[in-house]
Amino acid sequence: MTRSQGVRRSGFAILLLAMACAGCGGPKGPETYVVTGTAMLDGKPLPTGDVIFYPEATNMPAVMGNLKDGKFVFRAVAGKHRVEIQATGGEPIIASPVDPPVYKSIVPARYNSQSTLTAEVQPTGRNHFDFALQSAPPGKK
Repeated sequence: MTRSQGVRRSGFAILLLAMACAGCGGPKGPETYVVTGTAMLDGKPLPTGDVIFYPEATNMPAVMGNLKDGKFVFRAVAGKHRVEIQATGGEPIIASPVDPPVYKSIVPARYNSQSTLTAEVQPTGRNHFDFALQSAPPGKK
């Protein structure tokens, strides 16, 4: 074998090794799908906040998207999710010269910490969810 043949074989072996390791970056996460929607409180879009999807599959982490002018867009895994909607506003309820201010939630607990809202993300089709929230409990005004 000549020296140039040895160099070519070495280069070819390195190329094969590089191609074989191209998929060695570790396990990929689960497939996710775009979810869109709106969150309205008493018929008005929530100015800012967060929408959080908690998958029913307990081995999956929650995912979150930001609310802006009542609209959200983010990615979530397929399946059923418990949904929490969080938004704050008004004057700070705790103001500190050192820490960021703390604001009161403008969304009732039945839509966030005690939420029964749900959404089912599908691998095909449009995953659009509209949430019409009410300040007063159902049946009360």
